[in-house]
Amino acid sequence: MSEGSEVLRWSAFERCEHVVLIVILFMFIISGLPFLSLSPHPVGAASPWSWVFGWMVSPPMTLQVYMGIHLAAAALYLALGIVHLLYHSLVNRRTDIWIRGRDISDAWQTIKYYLGSADRMPRFRFHEPTEKILVYWGVAVILMIGQGITGIILYYSSLFSVLVRSVALDLHVIFFFLILYVIIMHIYMTAVYRENRPMLEAMFGNGKVSRSFAEERFPEWVGGDPAEDPREREGED
Repeated sequence: MSEGSEVLRWSAFERCEHVVLIVILFMFIISGLPFLSLSPHPVGAASPWSWVFGWMVSPPMTLQVYMGIHLAAAALYLALGIVHLLYHSLVNRRTDIWIRGRDISDAWQTIKYYLGSADRMPRFRFHEPTEKILVYWGVAVILMIGQGITGIILYYSSLFSVLVRSVALDLHVIFFFLILYVIIMHIYMTAVYRENRPMLEAMFGNGKVSRSFAEERFPEWVGGDPAEDPREREGED
């Protein structure tokens, strides 16, 4: 971390990794939508989504082509996950990905702040807690593992019963919309709320935030202690 007026939060590798992840998610979403036009149950009824996404299936963009894109995205996501783990294990150890008790309490305090029932956000540890819980663990790990398992069942559908295939497709669709919701909220919270915009600008810029921002919001970035809140001393004064 820099001792000057700016603090490096995301290295060039991490910023490139973020861009690659955006491309992969875009591939997943675009290639997955046409499959919503298929009937999810073996009763011969048309899918309620057929009139929304059915138009996407037209030569040369057949379901086989979309499936190829979907599988390529899955392979890239798995490779990116391995590279990410290796990078943070061997090269850049500045992280704290495990969910701790303070993360839960800070996440609740943050939610109350955005709902207007708290006057300020807490000072965070290394990661923003709601982002860590919902984006990192909720989407990137838990829901994507669920998508992988249900996706394998759907790809090798001949090996499973009609009931298993039907449940797998329903879960695949539910997980998709949950992931899409969290992604939209992630974009909304970083782009709309001015207090979060320095992180957005850093991620798509030089990776740096002002030292004053780090000291106020993420003191661990500059070797501080989030439990020591100077705002409380200011209030006492």
